[in-house]
Amino acid sequence: MICKYIKLMLSRLRSASGVNVRRDSLAAVALASLLSWFPLAAQQSSSIPPPDDPSVYHLFFNFHHNLSLNIDSKKLKDPAGGAQFEKSVARLLRVRFEDLAKARSVSDQYVAGRAQWQSDLKAYIDQVRARKQQPDPAMLSQFEQRKQQLLNSALFKLGSIVDADSWAGLRAFINDQCRLGITTVQFKGVPVPPSDTPKP
Repeated sequence: MICKYIKLMLSRLRSASGVNVRRDSLAAVALASLLSWFPLAAQQSSSIPPPDDPSVYHLFFNFHHNLSLNIDSKKLKDPAGGAQFEKSVARLLRVRFEDLAKARSVSDQYVAGRAQWQSDLKAYIDQVRARKQQPDPAMLSQFEQRKQQLLNSALFKLGSIVDADSWAGLRAFINDQCRLGITTVQFKGVPVPPSDTPKP
């Protein structure tokens, strides 16, 4: 299914740009985005997340962040080609070109905030384990609330910073191509929760 998602994104970008998008570079970007959410373990079965599921938006922000870094790299090597690629990305995401940079600022901020959250969570877990104790459920709940707030704030800002048409188009892309191209991983018949906060 991961390969299916990568192929879908490649196909959409090629049709949007009218030029040949290198398969290896974009595949690496898409794969990196996907691996930021999917647990690294053998997949037993899968299902498509529902529309507006937090996992879909989380995956999109990571995908957009890494795709934006890829645009930067292309611009440095080939300014004209990179600019054309950037326009194709705007068409893929169904946003006005003028709103692409605004959307990127939200994605970048979310990814940075999520990385800090993950670092803080790891530091807490490491500290607890060093004391040979169990994580405090109240503390884990605070981490979970903080993670949810990061996503909610990013979505609110994204919907406010771009114009109505761009937001409608982007949301459609996220819940159509993006959502339908991913799966929720399951293990031993039990769905993995969208939370990556350790359970006490």
